[in-house]
Amino acid sequence: MTHAAPHNPHDPSQDGVTLVELLVVMVIMGVIGIMVVNSFVSSSQAVTAGMTRADALEDIRPAVQRITRELRVADPLVVPSAANHRNEVGATVYRDTDGDDVPERFRHLFTVADDDGNGEWELTETVHLIADDGTETLVRENELVILVDNGGAVDPVFTYFDEDGNEIDCTPLTSAECITALADTHRIGFHVTRVVPGQNAPVAVDTAVQVRNVRFGS
Repeated sequence: MTHAAPHNPHDPSQDGVTLVELLVVMVIMGVIGIMVVNSFVSSSQAVTAGMTRADALEDIRPAVQRITRELRVADPLVVPSAANHRNEVGATVYRDTDGDDVPERFRHLFTVADDDGNGEWELTETVHLIADDGTETLVRENELVILVDNGGAVDPVFTYFDEDGNEIDCTPLTSAECITALADTHRIGFHVTRVVPGQNAPVAVDTAVQVRNVRFGS
């Protein structure tokens, strides 16, 4: 007759899972689960942040394209104010809008201003049709993009360069001299920023455009 071996409390093969061991396993699984969730949340936030910045760039892009197109064919460049030349520039352009081979003259003015005083600086375009007698008719006025700066201000947008590539400095010049110098610029750089909600670093676009000025034969 075979007898079952007596239980040996010191034999590991006969031990079950203790409550302490079960709690340890649960804690370890919980830590791993938290790490996985945090990794997923971080990845999701990174994707969302990237999409938000991409959307901000997409908002800026049409404004940059519009400014580039008009300034490139300026004939001539228009500088309305020496005091505000860093945030305002214009261009007189000729276009055949009717298809009759008779170009019409338009004045495009790009202005950055906080008209409402709420810290939202708007980059707007105003277009006037200029008749032969010099009278102007408003064709359209549209907001291109809102530039929001943390300090309630806005960085200078436009920078003017001479034929040697040096920035034109109006500090030692009179208003009239400044406007003359700026109107003869060969290249205009513009720096457009937009603050992205919830992110420390704003989206910024920096570019430059050569001005086709008939006085330079270009």
